Amino acid sequence: MTTGEQASSEAKPAEASPAEGTSKAPDPDTVPLSGTLTNEQIQTAVNENVKAFDGCYSLGVDKEGKLAGTVTIQATVGPLGTVNEASVKNSTVKNPKVEDCVRKAFKTVKFPRPAGGGTVMITYPMTFGGETVIKK
Repeated sequence: MTTGEQASSEAKPAEASPAEGTSKAPDPDTVPLSGTLTNEQIQTAVNENVKAFDGCYSLGVDKEGKLAGTVTIQATVGPLGTVNEASVKNSTVKNPKVEDCVRKAFKTVKFPRPAGGGTVMITYPMTFGGETVIKK
């Protein structure tokens, strides 16, 4: 299994703003996307958690023990480096079990705190290729 080479970090302002005079803690889904993570930080975090994705590969192997394709994940990383939300943006694997497994595994990845202290949206292509060793 190989991991994606082209992770991207997008910082966009949120469209909704909290009502004036409210004193509640900000909802992670409405916090402005003002933080940033470098591609290197994203890649390192995924590589450190690659075992979380091993089971996903096993779910999708064919009779010859092969699985090839890419599951592209779009995720929101909060100010503490935890993944608040993750969804499958695109997939060439075409296997809902593998896609959901990758989405769930991505939610367990712990990233560094985004620079700027805000939330960041990232897009990450998880590429599978090769074969597994089938033990007899």
